[in-house]
Amino acid sequence: MDMPWIWFIIAIACILFEMITPSTLLTIFFSFGALFALLTSFFIDNVLLQTVVFLIVSFASLLSMRPFFSAMLRGETVSTNTDRIIGTQFTLEDDLVKDKWYQQRVNNNTWSIVSSTNKEISKGTLVEVISIDGVKLVVKEIKEKE
Repeated sequence: MDMPWIWFIIAIACILFEMITPSTLLTIFFSFGALFALLTSFFIDNVLLQTVVFLIVSFASLLSMRPFFSAMLRGETVSTNTDRIIGTQFTLEDDLVKDKWYQQRVNNNTWSIVSSTNKEISKGTLVEVISIDGVKLVVKEIKEKE
């Protein structure tokens, strides 16, 4: 079988596989590499050089275009009301220990709470919510100014 046909079959197979598994967004970049290798095969008869072109174009397109396509396919991120809790300050009602599950009511909801530094924080310490990780509030200790 002639090399241009092989590169053409690889390109079509990668495109079809991408269509079957639409959320992976991986094989489409190898189809780009196969198409460039196909173009190279029309001018250069060296299979090793065609393979190098395939690999370089595939990985270059993967590294350069995947973040763009992933962001485009992900769509718009919708903010929820829970984002309002970021920046909230409150006092711990119990010790926040690294290996112990800790929960406390914050703004009328019970939250799991973890330290941003993974260090223990004492009961009665003023903390601030810096982010939300799933169902956990990530807090940091606030040094009170004198």
